[in-house]
Parts: sequence; structure tokens; C-alpha cells
Amino acid sequence: MSKFAVMVVAISLYGVSLGSLAHDLHESKPVQQAQDITIGRMQGYTTEKCLELEARQTIEYRYQSPKPLLFHIHFHTESSTEIPLEIPEAQTHSGLFTADTTQEYCFTWKSPVAATEDWVMHFQYNIQPLANPQQ
Repeated sequence: MSKFAVMVVAISLYGVSLGSLAHDLHESKPVQQAQDITIGRMQGYTTEKCLELEARQTIEYRYQSPKPLLFHIHFHTESSTEIPLEIPEAQTHSGLFTADTTQEYCFTWKSPVAATEDWVMHFQYNIQPLANPQQ
């Protein structure tokens, strides 16, 4: 067997093992994360965190901000942007969101007013694994 053929087989096996590992982790454990997100001082400053969710998968989320923010969750179709959840100005909000279809969902914040300086809000989430992924 040539060196090239050995490399192709090794890379293929490595890719298969990585895919399997990622799939196993996705099904068996919730994904939890917390992060600080900087909000710019300009009125209308917008930032988002986009996450891939599977159909029927639930995410528990919470944000806290020293200043009120407009918040929504959206996703894109071929022809439009759909907003299944929209929250008026709030400094803190928490909730559960369940995806209807497998795709990327974007958690989006917008500053309704100008500020004298940038500030930081805290976002945390917990993506629950699917109870019965084969169904």
C-alpha cells in the first residue's frame, strides 16, 4: 500500500471517529455555556449568538444586563426571517425555547438607547439533549 493510500485511510478513520464522538456527546450531555457579551454605546447596536438546535430540542436561557435591551430569537428560511419570540425592553429575561425544526436559531439583543460607554451583559444557556433522538 502506498504512503498516500495509508494517509487517506488514516484520515478517513480519524474523521469517522471524530464524527462518532461529536454525535455521542451531543446526544448524551446537555451543552451549558455562559459568556459576557459587550453591548456598544450606540443606539440600535445589535449583537447575536447563533446556535444549532435539532427539531424538538429545548434550550433554557437567561440574560442579565445593567441597561434594558430589546431581545428576540430568530431563524432564516429561504425567503424570510422568522421571529418566534420577541421580548420588549428588559434588563433580565429567562425562558425555555423548543426548536420546531433542525436549524440555526439566533438569540439577538438590540440597544434601544445611546449610552455614554459600552457595557457588558451576561448570557447563559443550557441546551438539553433530545430524549429520543431516533423518533
